[in-house]
Amino acid sequence: MSFTVRPPIRTDKIQEIITTVERYNPQNIPVLEAYLKEQCNSFSEHSNDPAANLALLKLYQFNPELLNIDAIGSILIKALTNLPGNDFILCLYLLSEQIISDESIVKILELKDLLETARFDAFWDILSNDSITKEITGAVKGFDDSIRSMIAKNISVTHQSATSEFLQLALNLDESDLSDFAKQQGWTINEETGIVTLPLIKDNEAKAVVISEQIPFVQLTKILASSSEL
Repeated sequence: MSFTVRPPIRTDKIQEIITTVERYNPQNIPVLEAYLKEQCNSFSEHSNDPAANLALLKLYQFNPELLNIDAIGSILIKALTNLPGNDFILCLYLLSEQIISDESIVKILELKDLLETARFDAFWDILSNDSITKEITGAVKGFDDSIRSMIAKNISVTHQSATSEFLQLALNLDESDLSDFAKQQGWTINEETGIVTLPLIKDNEAKAVVISEQIPFVQLTKILASSSEL
């Protein structure tokens, strides 16, 4: 999401806070925290407001005594769903080493690394089996589905086809759920081969590469002169 675009979920009150000197007023921390909870409780593509969340992190930076580690965790979890966007890295710039070393934040950073390195099966394994991670991500409604959509989008950019087995692991879906998910994405599953065909888009379409080699004029005349002597 662009930081210059006002998301539909943002009220006039929040707009005023983050676009005026009110963004430096610590009394607005509870307002921005309540707005963050509203984002976490709403599952839609427009339920993330990184500009407002960064404003909250900035207030925590200037007022560490008012810091809420749970709110910071929720902000980072929301940012995870927008990878490979730059929301997450911008958030990290506003966090101290002490905050980053907190156990819950360390868990979130681990999830980020797994997603960015496409180790999706390991990501889902931690999400399913680690109690702290479950609690952190559970605060954001529809987190699993948001991550699946993000992973599917990234796979669509890099693949024209993939095996059902790979996609089941990457998306943490069983065979039946993958079939439903594929229909939503416009993917086609070959029941005999198990190969899933993804629609061609600008990013995953093979392109012919035309290589042109320019020969300097002086060099060309030498070549022609040499050939005439043969």
